[in-house]
Amino acid sequence: MIVAERRGDERRSRWGEGIGRACSVRVLPVLLLILVLMEGSAWGATISARVEAETVGIDDLAQLEVTVASGTTGALATPRLPALDGWSVVSTGSSRNMSFVNGTLETSVTYTYKLRPLRKGQLSIPPIEVEMGGEKLATDPIPITVKEGSIVTKRQRRRRSLLDDPFGRDPFAGRRTRSREREIDPYEHAEVETLVDRNEAVVGEQIVLAFRLATSPYIRFDRQPLYTAPEVEGAWVEALGEQTRRTEIRAGVEWEVLEILYAVFPTQPGTIEVGPAKLDGVVNAGSMDIFSMMRRTGRRLILETEPIAIVANPLPDEGRPADFRGAVGSYRVRAGFDREQGTANDPMTLTIEVSGEGNLNTVPEPELPEVDGLRFFEAQSEVELVPKGKILTGRRIFTRLVVPENAGTIIFPELDLSFYDPSRSRFRTMHTNAVRLEILPDDSAVEGGPIVAGLSKEEVKRLKSEIEYIRTEVASIEHQGARGYRDPAFWGLAALPLVAISGALGLRRRRHRLATDSGYARSSRAMKRLRPRLEELRSVPRGSSDGWAFASRILLDYLGDKLNLNAAGLTTEEAVVVLRASELPDEVVAEIREFLTSCDLARYASASIDASTGDLIERVRSIARRVEKPEGSVSGKRTETSGRRL
Repeated sequence: MIVAERRGDERRSRWGEGIGRACSVRVLPVLLLILVLMEGSAWGATISARVEAETVGIDDLAQLEVTVASGTTGALATPRLPALDGWSVVSTGSSRNMSFVNGTLETSVTYTYKLRPLRKGQLSIPPIEVEMGGEKLATDPIPITVKEGSIVTKRQRRRRSLLDDPFGRDPFAGRRTRSREREIDPYEHAEVETLVDRNEAVVGEQIVLAFRLATSPYIRFDRQPLYTAPEVEGAWVEALGEQTRRTEIRAGVEWEVLEILYAVFPTQPGTIEVGPAKLDGVVNAGSMDIFSMMRRTGRRLILETEPIAIVANPLPDEGRPADFRGAVGSYRVRAGFDREQGTANDPMTLTIEVSGEGNLNTVPEPELPEVDGLRFFEAQSEVELVPKGKILTGRRIFTRLVVPENAGTIIFPELDLSFYDPSRSRFRTMHTNAVRLEILPDDSAVEGGPIVAGLSKEEVKRLKSEIEYIRTEVASIEHQGARGYRDPAFWGLAALPLVAISGALGLRRRRHRLATDSGYARSSRAMKRLRPRLEELRSVPRGSSDGWAFASRILLDYLGDKLNLNAAGLTTEEAVVVLRASELPDEVVAEIREFLTSCDLARYASASIDASTGDLIERVRSIARRVEKPEGSVSGKRTETSGRRL
């Protein structure tokens, strides 16, 4: 066998030498022309599009693959995705491939789009265009049928699970070919979307807005992602309780779905746009190979939802009461005094409570009629919102101080509250009950004088009855002397310019150092940057692990600013090593280490550690106060630690 191989090599060598001798000056131009023609034919560009299935369910995702190919190694043009009627783009991705086919180099880029159908029926994907070398190329339209529910069959789920299962492939393929791991694209395993329960409502009617984040078990967020809630112009937005988590099965895989609900109340007629919600974070995405499942790499993940248009119709004019002042919802109203028997000139408290479903922040106080013998003072109100499922309920309480001016029986009349009820599509008016007040005479009033609240007749005494006239006589003028420089005040005033100049020079020197010394600037502004972030921590729900993660991030960023270090990717043990090197007292370092350890336990332990956001804020503020020391004690090692990774 070895001899045969050697003889074959010798024959090939002699054949190559013969070809070389046969090539003359006349043959070389012909060969070059053939190569140019072959090269020119390789530059032809093509574009193609395909879908994974021509029939999908309304609960499924359609996968569109657009491939742009050309015989060049340069950059390929990106296809322009047209407006997709009836579709929502959930995620996108791309992959590049280079291959030699019959001695020709071919480069191709495949763009993958995950599409969610928005309605049932016959939909289509319009032609997708790309321009290369001055020539426009386009794909053919692709018809897709969308049916009710999900049509992913058990066979398809089984086939997908076998593709994800390493034992479903040839176990000996690694001996014949190079191992091909299926690296995970995080955009295919994470989705965000915003939904509304209706796209049309009247002004003031509640619309439920839901933000959903769905992730597969193959990825997880390395740290708390930055979530930007959607902005809604021309509407009042209130949160509907805390975020919820659930699981759902997608193509045989259990996904985790996080949902945040909002109650949106349009405040003006017209088209209202719900802006996109954004999620920015770092995920650990590993390989779907079982032997590489534990190897994960951090990748940036930025997801954004599509905007939603809502039509807000004006309230009808038919049946509108004369006392209607804009309340929309379904409400009840009641009124009462803190007591029904009082004394003249003794203040009483009137309480009006409006409760029910709707935006109670915009419900006005029922109009008070004029009542003889009662004097009303300015009202105060408080709102208590209680979400019940997907409905915003609660109550609004108005309180007024009322002073009876005369003794006798006073009838406080009924109060009316008119509102528009969207559930019944008509205006309604609710009434309170009349209240009977018995007012007794005020025996403690001072005869011939004004009433002084809180004082009895015996406690009020006349101090003086004479009129104090303005004195017009002038006192004698004495000579004070002309030696003002002997007065200490003179020298104090004379020193003021020097003090002002010294202060201006010091301020100028400090500004110059802030502009040139980044470490000093970060340390000086660390506490100032910490305060607004502590206020952001108040919005985190109680008992959520997000509060611990956010508090830990806030403290680490503050320490990074104070010591002029890079706080990205910090672990507790790394922080302790660097803090000890910064000449902080050991007790302060120990307190910081204990707090960061508690944050890690609360984030990753199965049993959550209960703590209010107020407690977390106070802990971080207390640590910051202990770190804040005179300039020489903390910043002594800033120069030598500058640029280190915390």
